[in-house]
Amino acid sequence: MKPSEALLIGAAMRPQCRGEYFKEENGVLCSCAIGAMAEGAGLTPPIRGHGEISDFFDATWPEISDGLWKEIVELNDNDKMSREDIAHHLAAKGL
Repeated sequence: MKPSEALLIGAAMRPQCRGEYFKEENGVLCSCAIGAMAEGAGLTPPIRGHGEISDFFDATWPEISDGLWKEIVELNDNDKMSREDIAHHLAAKGL
Protein backbone atom coordinates (compact mmCIF):
# COMPACT_ATOMS: atom_id res chain seq x y z
CA MET A 1 0.00 0.00 0.00
CA LYS A 2 1.30 3.42 -0.88
CA PRO A 3 1.55 6.08 1.85
CA SER A 4 -1.01 8.26 0.03
CA GLU A 5 -3.51 5.40 -0.01
CA ALA A 6 -3.00 4.69 3.68
CA LEU A 7 -3.44 8.38 4.45
CA LEU A 8 -6.79 8.51 2.64
CA ILE A 9 -8.00 5.42 4.52
CA GLY A 10 -6.86 6.82 7.87
CA ALA A 11 -8.32 10.26 7.16
CA ALA A 12 -11.74 8.67 6.69
CA MET A 13 -11.55 7.09 10.16
CA ARG A 14 -11.54 10.20 12.33
CA PRO A 15 -11.30 14.02 12.36
CA GLN A 16 -8.02 15.83 11.82
CA CYS A 17 -5.86 17.25 14.58
CA ARG A 18 -2.62 19.18 14.62
CA GLY A 19 0.45 18.97 16.82
CA GLU A 20 0.13 15.32 17.90
CA TYR A 21 -0.26 12.01 16.11
CA PHE A 22 -3.50 11.35 17.99
CA LYS A 23 -5.32 13.42 20.56
CA GLU A 24 -8.75 13.70 22.04
CA GLU A 25 -10.70 16.84 21.22
CA ASN A 26 -14.17 17.32 22.71
CA GLY A 27 -14.35 13.62 23.54
CA VAL A 28 -13.41 12.48 20.01
CA LEU A 29 -10.09 10.89 19.09
CA CYS A 30 -8.49 12.79 16.18
CA SER A 31 -5.38 12.13 14.08
CA CYS A 32 -2.84 14.21 12.22
CA ALA A 33 -1.58 13.20 8.76
CA ILE A 34 1.18 10.99 10.19
CA GLY A 35 -1.23 9.31 12.62
CA ALA A 36 -3.86 8.81 9.92
CA MET A 37 -1.30 7.33 7.54
CA ALA A 38 -0.13 4.85 10.20
CA GLU A 39 -3.69 3.95 11.20
CA GLY A 40 -4.71 3.51 7.57
CA ALA A 41 -1.91 0.98 7.19
CA GLY A 42 -2.90 -0.94 10.30
CA LEU A 43 -1.22 0.65 13.34
CA THR A 44 -3.94 1.23 15.90
CA PRO A 45 -3.98 3.89 18.59
CA PRO A 46 -2.95 4.49 21.24
CA ILE A 47 0.58 5.04 19.97
CA ARG A 48 3.24 4.83 22.66
CA GLY A 49 5.44 7.71 21.55
CA HIS A 50 7.44 8.80 18.54
CA GLY A 51 9.61 5.66 18.53
CA GLU A 52 6.70 3.31 17.91
CA ILE A 53 5.30 5.25 14.98
CA SER A 54 8.78 5.92 13.56
CA ASP A 55 9.66 2.22 13.69
CA PHE A 56 6.35 1.38 11.98
CA PHE A 57 7.08 3.89 9.19
CA ASP A 58 10.65 2.59 8.75
CA ALA A 59 9.35 -0.97 8.35
CA THR A 60 6.34 -0.07 6.17
CA TRP A 61 7.68 2.78 4.01
CA PRO A 62 11.48 2.96 4.02
CA GLU A 63 11.18 5.48 1.15
CA ILE A 64 9.82 8.11 3.57
CA SER A 65 12.90 10.03 4.61
CA ASP A 66 13.20 12.28 7.64
CA GLY A 67 12.87 15.24 5.27
CA LEU A 68 9.59 13.96 3.83
CA TRP A 69 8.31 13.14 7.34
CA LYS A 70 9.02 16.75 8.37
CA GLU A 71 7.32 18.03 5.20
CA ILE A 72 4.16 16.05 6.01
CA VAL A 73 4.15 17.42 9.56
CA GLU A 74 4.69 20.94 8.23
CA LEU A 75 1.82 20.64 5.75
CA ASN A 76 -0.51 19.31 8.46
CA ASP A 77 0.46 21.47 11.43
CA ASN A 78 1.70 24.77 10.02
CA ASP A 79 0.15 25.02 6.55
CA LYS A 80 -3.14 23.56 7.87
CA MET A 81 -3.53 21.43 4.75
CA SER A 82 -6.21 18.74 4.86
CA ARG A 83 -5.03 15.16 5.08
CA GLU A 84 -6.72 14.45 1.75
CA ASP A 85 -4.72 17.25 0.10
CA ILE A 86 -1.55 15.90 1.71
CA ALA A 87 -2.39 12.46 0.28
CA HIS A 88 -2.77 13.99 -3.20
CA HIS A 89 0.57 15.77 -2.70
CA LEU A 90 2.21 12.44 -1.85
CA ALA A 91 0.51 10.68 -4.78
CA ALA A 92 1.90 13.33 -7.14
CA LYS A 93 5.36 12.26 -5.89
CA GLY A 94 4.54 8.63 -6.64
CA LEU A 95 4.05 7.74 -3.01
